[in-house]
Amino acid sequence: MLLFILSLSWATPNEWTLVSRRDGVTTKKQDIPDSPLFAFRGETITEIPLGKLSSLILDDDKGPEWVDLMYLSTLIEKNQSNSKIIHQGYDLPWPLQDRDYVMKQTYHYDDATKVFTLNFESIQHPSMPKQDCCVRAVTYKTFWRLSVLKNGKTKAEVEVITDPKGSLPTWLINLIQEDWPYKTLTSLIKRVEKGDIPMATEAASWQ
Repeated sequence: MLLFILSLSWATPNEWTLVSRRDGVTTKKQDIPDSPLFAFRGETITEIPLGKLSSLILDDDKGPEWVDLMYLSTLIEKNQSNSKIIHQGYDLPWPLQDRDYVMKQTYHYDDATKVFTLNFESIQHPSMPKQDCCVRAVTYKTFWRLSVLKNGKTKAEVEVITDPKGSLPTWLINLIQEDWPYKTLTSLIKRVEKGDIPMATEAASWQ
């Protein structure tokens, strides 16, 4: 994704700089050591149950319906019950060449804390070599966290740090990625509100 999601433990909160607050979504950015690029994060609070948000996030086929810029999301290989290899494609504005990613996806439902986490990490896979259509980009860490709050609402957080590779000017990369958390979080909620997303059984009793 032309984005960067980085583990929430990668940085302390006071290192993040506010980018915007819009429609209940807070977007921040952070310097990446020895890089002209920024890491970006977004967060919002919603009444939608965690189990429905996580169910949509884990539904690879539906990714292009709500993830900003995504036009392709397919399963390559299922590893374990909570881990799989996926291929994703992102449509960049003309005349930029599209980007794609091959990633290992790992998720976890924590009953004790009522927290869902999802990590993406770029890998190489023999069944998905580089494609002529796209520049093969690299995500160093893409991270989602959904948490049940004491008031029963759900806090959704996403952080991204990636290298889109190719010959893109830094200012353009940062500009495109700056809006990604806002657009993706708002689209996630709107997609669930359509009413056809099932509740994840792992979190059915959390709220």
